Amino acid sequence: MRIGLIGYGRVGQAVAGLFERHRDEYARRLGEACEIVSVLCRDTLKQRERAVPEGAAYTDEEREFFDCAHDLVIDCAPSGGRAEDLVVRCVERGWDVATGNQTLLARRGDELFALAEEKRVRIGFEGVLAGGMPLTGALAYGMGANRIDEFAALLSATCNAVLTKMERDDVGMSEALAAARSAGITEPDAKCDLSGLDSAEKLAVVASVLYQRPVDVDSIRTTGIDRLTEEDQRLALELGHTIRLVARAQRTAQGVYLRVAPMLVERHEPIASVMGSRCAAFLVGDACGRVMMTGEGAGAMPAASALVSDALRLGGLRAHRGEGRLNAWPVGEAPLEIAPAGETIKRFYVRIPITNHDQGVRPFLDHLRAHEIEMRTLHELAGMLVLITEPTSRQRLDAALDEAPPAGLELKKRVTLRVYTPEWAL
Repeated sequence: MRIGLIGYGRVGQAVAGLFERHRDEYARRLGEACEIVSVLCRDTLKQRERAVPEGAAYTDEEREFFDCAHDLVIDCAPSGGRAEDLVVRCVERGWDVATGNQTLLARRGDELFALAEEKRVRIGFEGVLAGGMPLTGALAYGMGANRIDEFAALLSATCNAVLTKMERDDVGMSEALAAARSAGITEPDAKCDLSGLDSAEKLAVVASVLYQRPVDVDSIRTTGIDRLTEEDQRLALELGHTIRLVARAQRTAQGVYLRVAPMLVERHEPIASVMGSRCAAFLVGDACGRVMMTGEGAGAMPAASALVSDALRLGGLRAHRGEGRLNAWPVGEAPLEIAPAGETIKRFYVRIPITNHDQGVRPFLDHLRAHEIEMRTLHELAGMLVLITEPTSRQRLDAALDEAPPAGLELKKRVTLRVYTPEWAL
């Protein structure tokens, strides 16, 4: 099988390393040898830790790369920009592609897969979602017999590493981010991760596969972790919780609820124990029941694992084009109906600074009860009124808080987070 690589940074070199390390094993699985015949990258003069595979064309010229004969191309380049157009060109040439470009799928997935079906090309995208955790295959194939009513996941290894550093060491966001950067877990500019956009793009891909309807990533309500402080993690811990950036999809009577947001997670919940740069996913299927998986979500080797696994699967199928759809992406389907924002029923955590303790908070609490907001937990901690509500809607909660009497509280400086509770536990 003749393979081309787009990109030869850390991930591209890890991919080449796996093909070298397991050369004989991969040949046995496929019934033929795997050979990297070309490598396209921006700078062929840059010093690399691993030499380009012997005999491979090494070029920064697109024309030279596309003049090579490939059976399959592995896209190892960073998301966005030039790499997207290169993947499209590969599909146009009739080459199967394994990619980790989440932005391409989240923003142009419908266009890309329509072209792939037209050209009878397969696109593998295990590398898009969660590094070493094989989530795409599980959703598209391993659990294909199920109706998935609930999905919750930690899809950003960077955010999980930052939040667990804040939790373990009681440090602020900047220090936790610096530690993640020095460990090679995040890019120099982590804005995409911290803003929640990284997780939202991944959730758009997940939902498109799960519900077999295209999802507009801009329709997913997204809140990042960039405004959280060590105080939020500290208070969460005192309440028996921790904070995680959760990407969630649930079927409701109004449509599918899609949300990315930092949420309080009770310590006994399995995803609360997922630490560092690991990712995790929790699913409930009507046939399989509750399923949880976890794996390393960052680093060159976990990414390479996903890309090479896809390449081997696609390689084994390439002689079988047949009839029907080749890919797990919905082509020609109506958009997914998304539940209106603010109407789903959840528990919420609210932190409000206390400015005048003597005024008391009873009028405030009476006001909330009059608006049918009941308290599950109520504490005064470190100069803050901290409460966790019983299940309610965000719309109802915000309306009540906006109209509440001050009662010695700085209501405009409040912090509101969802409390992660599996639907079956409400």
